[in-house]
Amino acid sequence: MHFSLYIFRFCTGNFQKWRYIADDKYFIFDFITEKERKNMAYGSRTPVTAIEFGTDKICVLHGCRDESGNAEVLAFAAAPSEGSVRKGSIVDPVKAGKILGDLLERADSMIPGHNEHRFVYYLLNGSSIASHRGRGSVVLHGGGTVTEEHIQDALEKANGLSLPNGVTQFSSYDSFFILDNQSRVKDPIGQIAGTLESVLHILTTDSKQIDTVNQILENNGFEYEGIPVFNGVASAFGVLRQEEREQGVLLIDFGQGACDYLLICADGIYHSGVLPVGVSHVANDLAIGLDLPYDFCLKFLSENRISKLRENGTNFLEYTASVTGKKRRIPLDSFEKIIELRFREIFSIIKQGIVKKKLIPCMTRGIVLCGGGAMLDGIQKEASQVFEFPVRIGEPIGITGVQTGFSNAMPCYAAILGLLKHALDDEAIQETGGLTWVRNIISSVGETVFGKIKRAKKVLEQ
Repeated sequence: MHFSLYIFRFCTGNFQKWRYIADDKYFIFDFITEKERKNMAYGSRTPVTAIEFGTDKICVLHGCRDESGNAEVLAFAAAPSEGSVRKGSIVDPVKAGKILGDLLERADSMIPGHNEHRFVYYLLNGSSIASHRGRGSVVLHGGGTVTEEHIQDALEKANGLSLPNGVTQFSSYDSFFILDNQSRVKDPIGQIAGTLESVLHILTTDSKQIDTVNQILENNGFEYEGIPVFNGVASAFGVLRQEEREQGVLLIDFGQGACDYLLICADGIYHSGVLPVGVSHVANDLAIGLDLPYDFCLKFLSENRISKLRENGTNFLEYTASVTGKKRRIPLDSFEKIIELRFREIFSIIKQGIVKKKLIPCMTRGIVLCGGGAMLDGIQKEASQVFEFPVRIGEPIGITGVQTGFSNAMPCYAAILGLLKHALDDEAIQETGGLTWVRNIISSVGETVFGKIKRAKKVLEQ
């Protein structure tokens, strides 16, 4: 005798039927045809909403999964933050909330019949974010085989972090497991050991930051609280390749007002942090050092004027003061020196933290740069020289449904597109009701990023 269990999902953008045959132990995936999918009303699709409160811009994105299991952008809208966000943190909730409301109207209008924001995720950034290492051990009496129950027990103990008032834990991710206080492993299931220790990467922030976002969402008619995701984690979902996640890589998201970093090895997070400096600080350095207007310097950086002038055989910038009309010839070497000093300072601080924790050997695949600052003149070269590793620019991968005026290949969109992928992956797990075998089906449908993270988050959020 055998039985079949059917699961139906509507919220990923295409009607999917999964059948599990108990005694045959195989899975059948039945998908609707392209014609049937196009005939379905958009109202039957429940998109995920992703929100970014960036220093320079606020973004709203609606998305779901396409027929191939990739993240699909259904609607995207963005507008300047107008000073409501500083160094990655919201400083003017009223203004930020108004901008968000206008963007939501624009994004909703791109999806006929859509008026519900059920699954809402937002990027969390800023200097209040801190990382901690949680440890939890279990004893396998007399030695034995590690089971899922042992892992869950160790994870729960590792997550018992004592925090001061005003600080809240918002995410936990697997780092690695240790067997018998010696062997570090990615997945201990089925291995023989006397003790099992779980090491978690735990992220915390100022409780007011989360309360502020939830109040903004409530004021804009959201029925549910949003789910916060660290900007660095979202960027990793957006741009990292499988071999990089497995062999070890340092991700640096260089934004307008903050610089996030994340070291990943064997699909586990080993180290992360936020520096409250970004492109705006480089522009400010130029403005002070060369006696130029800040806005001019910011535009100068964003347009990569140095490389363009060099290509034209020019070694000076011809600048005319708008008030006095005075003309100046500023050597490009002066710009490059100031920019180089700031880049070296930022990368050196990140490297010092990695060296202190003896994690340099975990960076086998080098560094991946993303964020708006990833395309600045000289940043790739400076990162390579400081870390002495190869550096590449990370562009979002596995995304479909590009909207007019929105290029998903740009590194500056790594975080919000990665947030969409993270959200879809997370919702897929939640919809399984905790069934391990169904979770495994979902993991095989689309691209997964952190295999062990999903299990840790599921265990810890129950």
